[in-house]
Formats: sequence, structure tokens, C-alpha cells
Amino acid sequence: MPLINTAVPNLIQGVSQQSDATRFAGQCEEQENALSSVADGLKKRPNTRHIAKLLTSAIDSNSFVHFINRDDDEKYVIIHDGTHLYAFNIITGVEAEIKVGTNCYKASWTTAELAANSNYVATGYPVSGSYLNSSQAIKDLKALTVADGTFLLNSSHQVGLGSTYSPELEKEALVFVKQGDYSKNYNLHLKGSFSTGGAAGTTATATINMITKGNSNMQVGSVTITNGGTLYEAGTTTTFSIPQYHASSASVFQLVTLSDAVFQISVDSNGVIQNNVTILNSGNYQYRYSNSFRGDSYRSFAFSEASTVSAPTGSGSSTDVDVEAISEDKSTADHADTQNILTRIETEFVGDFPVNGNTNDDFTTHKEGNLLVITRANNKTDFKISGSDGLANTGLGVVYKEVNSISDLPTYAKNGFRVKVKGDVELSEDDYYVKFETTDGQTYGNGSWVECLAPNVRLGLDSSTLPNILLNTAPNTFTLSTMPVKERGVGDDNTNPLPSFASQTISNLFFFKNRLGFLSNENIILSESGLGALNEASNLEYNFLRTTVTTLLDSDPIDVSVASSRVTNLKSAKGFQENLILFSENGQFVMKGGDVLTPRTVSITPITNFSFEDQVDPLPLGSYIYFPFTRGAFTGMREFTVNASTDNYDSTEVTEHVPAYIPKNIIDMAGTTSEDMIVLLSGDEKGSLYIYNYFWNNNQKVLSAWSKFTFTGEIRGIEFIESTLYAVITNNGETNLLEMPLESGLTDTAGFVTHLDMRVASTVTHGSSTITLPYTPADNSVEVYTTDGLKLNATNSGATVTLTQAVNDVDINGNDIDTPVFTGIPYTMKYTFSEQLFKAKAGQGSSPSNAAKLMVRNGSIYFDKTAFFKVKVTPKHRNTTENVFTPDIVGSSTLGSLDLDSGFYRFPVFTKAQDTTITIENESALPSNFQSAEFESFLHSRSNRYG
Repeated sequence: MPLINTAVPNLIQGVSQQSDATRFAGQCEEQENALSSVADGLKKRPNTRHIAKLLTSAIDSNSFVHFINRDDDEKYVIIHDGTHLYAFNIITGVEAEIKVGTNCYKASWTTAELAANSNYVATGYPVSGSYLNSSQAIKDLKALTVADGTFLLNSSHQVGLGSTYSPELEKEALVFVKQGDYSKNYNLHLKGSFSTGGAAGTTATATINMITKGNSNMQVGSVTITNGGTLYEAGTTTTFSIPQYHASSASVFQLVTLSDAVFQISVDSNGVIQNNVTILNSGNYQYRYSNSFRGDSYRSFAFSEASTVSAPTGSGSSTDVDVEAISEDKSTADHADTQNILTRIETEFVGDFPVNGNTNDDFTTHKEGNLLVITRANNKTDFKISGSDGLANTGLGVVYKEVNSISDLPTYAKNGFRVKVKGDVELSEDDYYVKFETTDGQTYGNGSWVECLAPNVRLGLDSSTLPNILLNTAPNTFTLSTMPVKERGVGDDNTNPLPSFASQTISNLFFFKNRLGFLSNENIILSESGLGALNEASNLEYNFLRTTVTTLLDSDPIDVSVASSRVTNLKSAKGFQENLILFSENGQFVMKGGDVLTPRTVSITPITNFSFEDQVDPLPLGSYIYFPFTRGAFTGMREFTVNASTDNYDSTEVTEHVPAYIPKNIIDMAGTTSEDMIVLLSGDEKGSLYIYNYFWNNNQKVLSAWSKFTFTGEIRGIEFIESTLYAVITNNGETNLLEMPLESGLTDTAGFVTHLDMRVASTVTHGSSTITLPYTPADNSVEVYTTDGLKLNATNSGATVTLTQAVNDVDINGNDIDTPVFTGIPYTMKYTFSEQLFKAKAGQGSSPSNAAKLMVRNGSIYFDKTAFFKVKVTPKHRNTTENVFTPDIVGSSTLGSLDLDSGFYRFPVFTKAQDTTITIENESALPSNFQSAEFESFLHSRSNRYG
């Protein structure tokens, strides 16, 4: 029975759930609170250090946490706890103030500050009734920080439409003489509805269908005009105020108006209301039956309601008026002068009124230079006007509502006059509107025609339904405001439609190539390049609309959709190697745009079809993107990249060897390239973090290790800033901010790390016996160590720690010395070896042999700079044997005498390898670092393997 030696060359390969026969030598059964480091080997994880108690209450698991890394001097954490929004400086722990309007919110104002300023409010910003209102903020809220601004998106909030419309075109015409000539007729033709006297217009009657909105509320579902009446004004908006409605004399059915319904009606050329109604506002009505509010018993009903709209006096008629101006055939130039011809036209036009003996109240005229302005009085019903002349209709110009070409417009006109320029007669997409701007700003004069907005077009979106912006205006000062969005300035709904997220929810937001982007259903919407433009007040307005419709600019917003045979709801977007990777629930897409991303060059292509857990955003890290996916009751993670030579996208699962290790419901994920580490937080196990350590060498991954960190309390949010992991954690009814430095070679001033969670440094004065902590731990849950490693006997009741041994240190001269100490919560490191197997040579490798039995005699662990650990050996059905390593005699440590040892520690096993558990533990605050292990075993082999 030979004695053999088997080696475990390193202990940093992490947990594996594969069979013992297929695991790598350095993989283990369990690794808890132990960190795998390429430089330091396996070591007890770094401790957390307490920064500040943020809130005296514990935020719940629905709270939203977002970290802001502005610069080295300013780093913040934002917390939305379902009722209030808070901001804290994570360097100092000081609460930052949030300004909203004239009020300043934070919970930590002093009494003097509150007394001195009535605008100071001693709470976080209350979200109730605001855009940020959400009872499940962790699910609904998304955050994106760009420079000093953080966009806060409520993905459950539908983007509303603005209520302001552009004005109708004025019923006004411009007449000008392009060319004067002798013996030519200049004719002006006008047709319209004119006042001829008579009775007032009739009343419009509408049948209104109401539908239930809530348990006892209703709104207008449809409107039908049953009697249109006459002589109403085109485009008139009317409000139907619905009074009490009595169903019968035996019972009373009463409507209570909470907000009026508003309708848009249309009128024909004869002033008759047409039977088509646009509901601008469905209103809100409460109803009751016999003095009690009712619910679903009345789902809908219809009734007639009359409403009179203002109308001109009299009845309507349609009359053609032809005005003829003749330039006489004389030799003087005056008779071909355009001013004289225009004066003659005005005289003839006015001379044709009054019509049929009635007063001339239908039109007014104004002559200014080579321009005659004809206006319908009081902006009454529409009319038609055109011109003809003896110069093949090239001598007289008439501009009213629309022209065929921009060249048909005069260079001298009325300031602000608007007209439509038609393009292709069969297309509406190339139509556009222009208005005249005089050079000197006067009412009439020379100037130019500039592009403008079409009439009766919604100007834009309701800014109160768009993401809020939390702007860092000064150290520890934020301003919260709605997102200012530029209104539509040109075109109409065909040539310049509102962005596709209008009337929809926005699922996520991103920043890519100097554009702010939104995801909405299957659409990707990016702002104008440069985000937008400054308004008159020099404030940035974000722009998602075209600034001109006559040409497509490279800087124009981009609004495209994903083409897929499946329903595609985009959940996240990440910039990756000059492209944008889009993630949906079951697929990935790439948006490319060349060197310059423009509406012309943008394209979206499906690339892969991997499942994606959309509760957290994918994590770009180095040259890879990591994202989780759900595997039954557990979580897997993929490493997504692109092949540089083939431009093919692919992903590799990095959890294949731990398929049932990470719980499902991942709610947060953070990573750092400084330490090659990724951290996952599961909503199903809020007191643990799952750690992924990796290391690449010459494009080969030589380390892919999973392990777990456990904590006292529940973690609400995490973020890496360089090599430090920050966490918001709740413990014993409080919310605290912690940091965990993870850089290799980290030590305290004494040359090692004192491993206590929520650690606080303090000084015990000579003869003192109490320490007051800045947080409240559970009773008797903390330990106290001197900075050079001596554990002091202590108990705690809440935040008060009492030393049960006096610290009366003196220097060599007999003077009293204050003692620096660390106080915190202990935690235990565990590492359980894989089962030791004898593997015989098999070809180029090795595999377990059924012909051999292994009896482990002892094991050796190689360690470095270590002060304490235990090795526990538990054979199947037998008691655990515990072996303790310490470089000092147990119980003999004195102040300043901690020794850190390096070497190897041999421990006995003397049992079968099969079903024997060997675990390294360290529950003390003292350091332990391990490099490798080896085992001496007796091998009994019935035969030898060859080949």
C-alpha cells in the first residue's frame, strides 16, 4: 500500500457543482466570505467599513438605489423609498439637499436652519402625486447619469400629449402685381359665404355615450352630432358641461361634473357642423343613483345634450365676386405701373361691396406698398380667392393658405403671414409651411420666408409625464425638475410626427454618441445630436423632433423600430465597440450608424437570441457585456462579445459549472475592471452577494471563480467605484452606507486587515470602558479589537459598547495612552475542499480509477501572512475533528504582539477520502491567506492502468 502525495496547486478556482471527478483541482465545494485573488491567493474577504447612517428607518425591498460617480471629490447615492427621494454624499455620508421649485428638502436640517428659512423642509422630496410616484420603485425606476445630470425614468408612467395647438391660418390673402403691362386685364376672383341678415344660428344637439372609468367614475366614450345647426365657425372648440340627468320621475340619476369634456367640431363651407367629432378631453364625471354612488351596474348610457356655439348673425349664401382692373392702352408708363394697377384692383374690389345692398362687414382691405391684404372680418367662414390676367396668369400674384412653390411668394409681405407650400400633388410628406419675417421686424416690409409649423397641430408632449432631471448644481446640492422638451416648430403630423414614445411608456433610457435615447416597445428613439438646443433663457431643451422638413439633417433625431417576426419589447441598450447593443427578453440586436450616426446611416440587425433577465441592465466590462438569465429557480450569467476578425456576436455562459448556485430574481449587478470582479445581488437572498472573479492571460481566461459573501442585514443597492464596492444595507431597523475596499495588498496601518463588518475606528481613552457606535447593531453582536490585533472583551446594548476589561495602557515613561480600536460585527470565512480522488493516467490526461482505494493520512495547507484559522475534518457518520492554527500560544497575546506567520500547516485526517468533508474556517477578525494544499494518502490498487 504505497503512500502517495496529491496536490491542489491553488485554492482560487471557486465553487463548482460538477462531479468531483470532473472538477479542476483548485475548485471547491463551498467558498463563503473568501476572496479568490490572483496576486494574494485565497484570503478572508475584506471587511465593510461604516460610512454613515443614512436613515433612522430601514428602507424596504421595493426601494430604488442609484449611485453617482461625479468625480474624485463628489460621489452620491440616490434613494427612493416609495415615499421620498433622498441624496447622500458617499464620501462624507452627509445628506445633500434636493431643491424643487422654491423648497429645499432633506431630513437632516438643523433646528436653526429650519427656523431661518421657511422653504427648508425636514424630509426627503415627497414623491406622492409626482411623476416619480411608485410603490415598487426598484421595478419602475431607471436612472441614467450624464455629466452633472441624472435622468430619473418612471417606466410605468405613460408619456402624455401636450394640450397646446398651433393657431389656425388666418383668413387672409395677399395680392400683389408681379408684372405690369399695357391693355391687360387683371382679374381677382372671390367666392365665399356672405352675411345677408336673418335669424341667429340653430343649436347643435349631440348624442353622448358615456362609459365607466372606475368604480364610480365615467368619461365620454363617443359623440355623435344629431342636429348640426348652421353658421358655426370652422374649427370651433366647444365644451359640453353636462348637468344633472334624470332618468325618470321615479328615480333620479345624477351626474356630478369633475372635469368637462372638450370636443373639436368641423364645419363645412356653408357653416353647418359636420357629423364628425374629435374628443380632445374625455372629461371625468361621478354618478350616483338615488343619492348613493354606483359602480358597475351602469356600464354605459347615451343621452342628448345641446350646446350653442357662437355664430354670425344671419343665414349663409355662396356668392362669386369678380373684380376686374384694366390698365388702359396709353403711352405713359404710369398706366403699366404696378402700384397703379394694385390701386385700381383695390378700388374695384371695394366697389363691389356691399353685396346685395348689405353692409360691408365681411372683408377688410389694406394696401401697403406693392401689396394688397384682404382679410375676412372677425375671421369668419372660409373663402376662395384666385387671380387671372392677360399675361398668361403670370402678372398677378395671389397668396391664400397654400401655394405650389416657394417662388410664388413675394419678397415684400406682412410679418408673420403663414402659408403652405405644396410639393407633389399626390404626396403630403413633402408639404411644408412657411411664415414671413420682415428684415427690420416691422409689420410690412422686405424680408424672407422661413419654415414654420402647420396650423392646428399639437405642439408637443406633456413635460410633466417625461423623465425628471436631478441636476448637481453645487457640492451636496441637487435641483429636481421636469425634463424640458423642445416643442414642434415645423411641419405637421405627416412630415414631423411626434416621437413614437408619445402616449406610450418608456422602458429604459441610454446615452449614445452624444444623443439621449429612449426605448419604447420595439422602438429606439434618439434625440437630436447634441441633445437639443438652448432656448431664449439659455436653458437646454431636449429635442426629439425635426428642425426642418425640407431636408433630412445628419443631426436630426432618430426614431426607428426593430424588425422581428416575434413580439419584441426592448428592455436595455448598451454602447459596445462603437455600436449599440439592444436587449429584449429573448433576443439581442445591434444598431449601427457608421462613423457618424445619422437618420440616413442607422440600421438595426438581429444578432443573437439569448434569454435575458430584464430586472437589471447588462453590465459592460472591458471588452465584454455580462447579463443574467433565469434558469428555473436559479440564475445564470452570460459573457457577450464580438469576434474581432469575423464581426460575429456570441456569448459564453460563465455559470455552466454552477447551474444551481445563484438564486433567481437578480435585482442589482456591479463590476470593476480594476479587480476583475462582478457582484450579483438577488432579491431572493438579500443578505448575500454572489461574486465572480475572472482573469485573462493572453486572450485566455485562466480564472473563472464563483463564491459568496454573506452579511448581517439586507442589501438594497451596490456599486463599484474603481476598486471599492459601496452598498446601502439595512440592519436592525436602520439604513446604513458601507464601503468594502477590494484592492490587492490592502492593509491597515498595522500591516494587516482587521476583519469586522460595519467596522468603525475609534479611540478608547485611558481607563474608559464604553464606545458609542454611529449605528445600532443587535445586542451582543459586535467585537472590539485593538488596531494591532488584540481582542478585547466587550458586550454591547444597541449602539453602546461596554468593555469588560479596562484598557489602562501607559508608555515607557508611565504616561497614560489612548488606545485606537476597531469595533464591528464578526463574520466567518469558509472553504470546503472537493473530495480527494486518485486519478490515474488516461491518454494525455487522467481520470478516477475504480481499481484504487484512497485513505487520506493528512493534509497540508500553505499559507502566507496568517494569524488564525481552523481546519475541520468531518468523516461520514463520525464527529468533526477541529485543528486550530495560531502562531502564538493560545491566550497569550498581548498588546502589540500579533505575529503573522507564513509556511505550511499539517493536519491529520486518517479516514477514507470518500464522503469526508474538509473545511477551512476563520471566524476571528485576524487575517488568513492560503496559496495551495496537498494531501498524503495511502493508495491500495488492485491493478495498474496503462495507456
